[in-house]
Amino acid sequence: MGTYTDYYDGWSYEYEEHCGKMKDWRVHYPSCKKPPIEKPSSFYKYYALNEYSVDALTKMYLYASHPNQFNDPFDCCDGLLDFTSANEEILKAIYYPMFDEFKEVYGENIRNYTHEHFKTLFYGKMGIVSLTTQESNLYLWANYAKENGFCIQINPNKLPFQHWGPFPIHYVENLRPIKIEKCAQTAVLMQTNIKSQCWQSEDEWRLLVSNPEGLDFVRFDKDGDEYCKHLKAHNRHMKYPIEALLSVTLGPKFLFEHDIKCEELSLLEQKVVCYQNPLKRKILSFLSRYNIPTKVPLEVCNKEEHLHLDLATVQVRKLSDFVYKLFILTNNKD
Repeated sequence: MGTYTDYYDGWSYEYEEHCGKMKDWRVHYPSCKKPPIEKPSSFYKYYALNEYSVDALTKMYLYASHPNQFNDPFDCCDGLLDFTSANEEILKAIYYPMFDEFKEVYGENIRNYTHEHFKTLFYGKMGIVSLTTQESNLYLWANYAKENGFCIQINPNKLPFQHWGPFPIHYVENLRPIKIEKCAQTAVLMQTNIKSQCWQSEDEWRLLVSNPEGLDFVRFDKDGDEYCKHLKAHNRHMKYPIEALLSVTLGPKFLFEHDIKCEELSLLEQKVVCYQNPLKRKILSFLSRYNIPTKVPLEVCNKEEHLHLDLATVQVRKLSDFVYKLFILTNNKD
């Protein structure tokens, strides 16, 4: 049993193993940090309106991403890890699973293997789920949900698959390389947890998800294209029970586009007619079937010196294949 610790700009990153197998990852941040970091009981994830996101919602799974699929080119980038100080034992432990395949191209010298190969190997065993503490952030709606998408609220304690975290992202002014000297796992924890402070408004937290026993995750190359020679690779869909889904918030423009007609019946209920968009009908049918607490935006207001969306909690009831009724249960306006 061993514990390895590394440091990055005042934060410490720990990896613990038992009998040669991973036991735990831990992130420690300064208690004197202002404002203090407090771990919430639930988190949010924003989705654009497309077939992939609707499939994730209605089939109840979180997608454990490979870093090569991220939109930030510096997020988990190859240059963030410095292998020059790593000894031969560490390198052999990293590349052993594909040593025979790599040596056909790069020979016996293990230092010829690149950072890209490291990501190919390691993130075949690990996936990343990005979450946030922000429920009605206009920036997140515009950038990730395109305003007509949706946002889910998740209880991480109800997730049945093996994971570590959620860990708060460590936002730094300048990214500097992480030396791999004693332990590759602590370096990976830092690689997945450090981002430029230009992303700080997202208040991101991350889950590190382990591949199901006996299966590797689907891998992706540096261009974000699928790369996997394993016929039974796991598709990175990590299923969760309905109890883990606390609520769904519809985007600011979800109910106010050309494919939906809203008829206000009274102050307490509204009839929604979906004429064309099958994705929106799937979402509303799912919300109705499972009686999921649903939130809809009312208006934009100034709250705590920033623009904020006031939300109302509604119940969705399906009347027919094209007609739904939303009953307002509570108005969350302060």
